[in-house]
Amino acid sequence: MDPSTTFVSYFGHLNGYDAGYYGYAWADAIAADMATVFEKAKEGYLDKQAGMKLRHEIYEPGDSRDANVSIEKFLGRKQSTQPFLKKIGIGAQQKREAPAGPTHKDR
Repeated sequence: MDPSTTFVSYFGHLNGYDAGYYGYAWADAIAADMATVFEKAKEGYLDKQAGMKLRHEIYEPGDSRDANVSIEKFLGRKQSTQPFLKKIGIGAQQKREAPAGPTHKDR
């Protein structure tokens, strides 16, 4: 059998890997949301206060509490997918004014 003609039948990632891809996307969404804490911080990603908040709310509790609780405590709010959508280019965009329609003079 010529491998160049049977790609779909021997490429195992097409079947049974959908949950893995979903997991990666969801982890990226959480990471993008958590990054907003640093992006808003005075010193950005090197901000000591934001870093200590990450340490105290995420790393120290570890698996002793639900991950969603830790994430919300770190964020100080409910999780949002908006930072992820913005990151991949489909987030909220500025409204564009609709072009003016034809005028009476155009007729």
